[in-house]
Amino acid sequence: MNNMTIASLLCAALAASAVGYVAAQPSPATQGTPPETELTPGDLKFPTELFQSGLVNRGVVSDVFTQTFTYTVGGKLVRRHKRERALPTDSWGRMSGSESVSYLVTGLTSRLGGDEIYVAGIRDNGDCVIERWTYASRKNGWRVDCALPQGGVPIGTPAPAATQSIVVASGGDWEAVTAEDEKLPAATRREIHSSSGGPFYGIAVDPQGRYLLYFDLSDEKLYRIDLKQRPVVPVAIMTGSTHGFKTAGNMQLMDFTGEGRKCLLRPVLSDAADSPEEYLLGTDANNDAVFESWAHHSSAQWDASQYSDWDEWEQFWSL
Repeated sequence: MNNMTIASLLCAALAASAVGYVAAQPSPATQGTPPETELTPGDLKFPTELFQSGLVNRGVVSDVFTQTFTYTVGGKLVRRHKRERALPTDSWGRMSGSESVSYLVTGLTSRLGGDEIYVAGIRDNGDCVIERWTYASRKNGWRVDCALPQGGVPIGTPAPAATQSIVVASGGDWEAVTAEDEKLPAATRREIHSSSGGPFYGIAVDPQGRYLLYFDLSDEKLYRIDLKQRPVVPVAIMTGSTHGFKTAGNMQLMDFTGEGRKCLLRPVLSDAADSPEEYLLGTDANNDAVFESWAHHSSAQWDASQYSDWDEWEQFWSL
């Protein structure tokens, strides 16, 4: 069943809902349909108003190295596009690949220039899942380094600011992309969390690899996962409705000049500066993964604040 079929069936099956999702139950609009078009509990749990195609996650954008991921919210395919060159004046060497999943994708976030990504989705049975995908760097190609001090820094302990650099994966000299490199290999995938709650919509990963954040539409809470902890125990760190937020379609972790780590939530998917009508901003001044405050900004309040100057933000995908 393709994405547009899913979208049209869902539009018929779901009534307008203030909470943005519905329980997994049959709809009169779909009763008596042939088996091949019956909606699964996962289909019914997917919020139709969130269906978006052609979304792009930027793993890294620089003069010599770019890596992006395109996907559809509600789709089952993730495409990966990678480009490398020695100098900004050289022609690009291009690589690409794609991978399918068995669930409806609801979010994607990346770190290390895209060599590590996290994909959230809804399974056919209605359960929600988050997977960690890792990619091997090209032996003599570029990769992004963002290392913590030896031994890491646990949640609750202040960490140095994130410092990223583009280096050659092998430690030697960079080598040009060959025809053999053009088809990218598949990721190594591992499930890190699943739940009967959700959908998980809005997802972001710490560039230093300590934690993952996701917004759960079922209880309107923001959760943090300690990526070094086993078993995984999600911790609720903020209730969105307390701040007037019931969804978080776009979530970014960035640093702001003079104020440290920020978590920026917006209820829309586009991250164009003039798209959102409201913002929710969390502050972690000492980068200990504990956000000490949250502030809601209307569009007018945002425009009048220092945060509207995007040149003051360090966006970790831009190098």
